[in-house]
Amino acid sequence: MFSKSRLPWGVAIAVGMLSGMGFGFVNGVLIAKAKINSFIVTLGTMTVAQGSVFLYCKAGSIGVGKDYSFSDWMTGEIIPLLPPITVITLIAVIVFAFVLNRTKFGRNIYMVGGNPETAWLAGINRDLVYIMVFTLSGALAALSGILFSIAQGTAVPNMGDKGISPLMLTIAATIVGGVSMSGGKGGVVKSYFAVLTLVTLFNMLSCFGTGYEAQIFAAGFVLAVIVLYESVAVYFSDKIKGIRPKLLEEAEKLRRAKQA
Repeated sequence: MFSKSRLPWGVAIAVGMLSGMGFGFVNGVLIAKAKINSFIVTLGTMTVAQGSVFLYCKAGSIGVGKDYSFSDWMTGEIIPLLPPITVITLIAVIVFAFVLNRTKFGRNIYMVGGNPETAWLAGINRDLVYIMVFTLSGALAALSGILFSIAQGTAVPNMGDKGISPLMLTIAATIVGGVSMSGGKGGVVKSYFAVLTLVTLFNMLSCFGTGYEAQIFAAGFVLAVIVLYESVAVYFSDKIKGIRPKLLEEAEKLRRAKQA
């Protein structure tokens, strides 16, 4: 996977995972300790990582060499319609869906994301949660890049430059999957199916002979609609927050109780 001295697959995968975890850890520390906005931090470190990769490989793709046996095995079917790459993805989705919904750590993540102040008052170590979450996020981002490179048989530094940006697809899929931009809401399974839906949409557009510009327009349109929907939903939610729909009935019952 490297231009000058290619490492064995296992070592190369370990290096990729550790690199992703390293960037995630830096993101978590900057967010938790320096109190920098998470979107700004991750966008900045992403740019640094992309620039480093471009410098290393001189903006060119790097092949795996002459041995494609591991790549072929990972993309071949071990059971019908399920190659190892897909199995790994499904395992990751199931594991992290369980962690978020069935463990104390998962509940802490939702609480910190939804209301950091309440989480602090509840005795949750917010900084530790931030660092752990972003470290895991970096590891999973690295895993996705590794699986993509294995499927292609090539490490491509400019992935997405000639089509849908991975960043755009990720943001659109998470929002379509129900993740709130303000935090505290969302799920792994819904986001997974949102990714499948968007990829299916883009593949359908390609089958109809449309160009990349139509795919980019579709991604932007879907993202704009979902963001608008969430903004409207948040507005009406805030508008009725604290209002008790049966307040008049409760007041009447209280008045009668006092009279009795």
